[in-house]
Amino acid sequence: MHRLDVRESEELPRFSRGASYSTSLSSRELSDRYGVEVIAAGCAAVHGLVALWAEPEHVRSKRDPRKMREYRLVARYFRNTLDNIIIDQELEERARRSRTADVINFSDFALRTARTQPEDGGDDIFA
Repeated sequence: MHRLDVRESEELPRFSRGASYSTSLSSRELSDRYGVEVIAAGCAAVHGLVALWAEPEHVRSKRDPRKMREYRLVARYFRNTLDNIIIDQELEERARRSRTADVINFSDFALRTARTQPEDGGDDIFA
């Protein structure tokens, strides 16, 4: 069985982080925001990296180093894409909470204002 070297094992959490993000997103959301091509290429690149890492060193050393670099770049692009989706979701959630807070504050202000208005209209400044 092949053991990952230190450099490879340090890269795994970065790629698995992207993989865990993708499990929290629906495939429809991914394909709506980004093309199916990006998703397919990213998954293929991650798969290719894992397959290369799993190979014994004597087999891997015969592979074209440019292919490994390409896998890494595409996997990194895919991870960044997933990061961007998570950031978009967080910004949307923050905006939603902010709008909700604004509505609550406005309704509280309106209720306080309505309670302090004189009922007979005698002191109304617009009268």
